[in-house]
Amino acid sequence: MASLASPAVLWHALWPLVAAICAWTVLALRFWSDAVSALAAALEAALAALPLLPLGGWVPEAALWTARVLAAVALVPLVQLTALFLASAFVMPAMVKRVAAQRFPRLEQRRGGSLAGSLVNGLAALAQGAGLALATSPLWLIPPLWPLVAAALVGWINQRVLGYDALAEHADREERRAILRARRGPLWLLGAGIALVSWLPLAGLVAPLLMGLAFTHYLLAELDARRRKGGEHGPAG
Repeated sequence: MASLASPAVLWHALWPLVAAICAWTVLALRFWSDAVSALAAALEAALAALPLLPLGGWVPEAALWTARVLAAVALVPLVQLTALFLASAFVMPAMVKRVAAQRFPRLEQRRGGSLAGSLVNGLAALAQGAGLALATSPLWLIPPLWPLVAAALVGWINQRVLGYDALAEHADREERRAILRARRGPLWLLGAGIALVSWLPLAGLVAPLLMGLAFTHYLLAELDARRRKGGEHGPAG
């Protein structure tokens, strides 16, 4: 939270989210009707395929209403993920340098990651996240569960994307893999928790950057502690 006090950092917090909101607003205005109609048709077909379900005139109306709700609900995680990838590509490198200079000025940079690796990792996380979203799609129909399902999904993608980016500059490949494997659970909870915070009014404006800062502070501290434990000294700032 202290890292958010800088006006420059706040600007980095806002522009990925504003860009994501603008992009998805344009897409929604252009494709909303088509997307809702296609989703409603798929839901109606799924209901018709259920055995022993008494069908009637209520099915098309229920499918259309559910499709509208699902499409509206899906916009929030889509905006979050778009802002996350913008932050990953354009904000995280500067953020990591800032945190490292302030807290870990003597932490050696072993450059086990790259921009190309970050892009491949992000696309893989997006593809796997899409598969998880499809697998959990029935849960999105239950109102008390869909915010939790969305947060869990975004949290999983966060730990895949931001975990790589936070360590790419300072950890070598083996260190990065070992840390992300050992801390997968806490990183997932961290990403999911901040994803839930992003649903709060105004808090969502800084949620993407808060995620990046949280992952950077946490993982650089873990890397520094591992090197100290292994006898590679160098005091943190």
